[in-house]
Amino acid sequence: MEISYNSMMLADGNKLEFLRDQKIVVTWTGGLDSTSLIALLLLEYNCTVLPLFVARGQKNYEEERASIEHFSKKFSRKFKSFHDTFEVNVPVPAKAFKEKYGKNQLILVLRNSDLINQAIRYAVCENVAYIAVGSNIEDTFG
Repeated sequence: MEISYNSMMLADGNKLEFLRDQKIVVTWTGGLDSTSLIALLLLEYNCTVLPLFVARGQKNYEEERASIEHFSKKFSRKFKSFHDTFEVNVPVPAKAFKEKYGKNQLILVLRNSDLINQAIRYAVCENVAYIAVGSNIEDTFG
């Protein structure tokens, strides 16, 4: 597997050296952003990665799951520090919001905060101090 990337940095240009050799929970959708983030954490920072997949009622669940299975095999073969993916089922947004507001785009806003809450819960249970979410700046769900 060949992966190219730019170093992960803070907005001020400083690298995230404090992550080196740390355990980290990463929310994983199987998409480009979160999969690249996992690869970067494994390759550049030698992190122990505990991936979290949130089954959130998404229409493309099967595609996301297939991507995760595909890359999990690759990461597991190459990195002992890559853990099995933990999957939780949490409808996002909550069913009550869908029932009250329908498919209104407004209720999808802040979807990532729902995913982050699950990552925090998992990190606390696993005694992990760091979580990461891969998303691009144009992601309107953050």
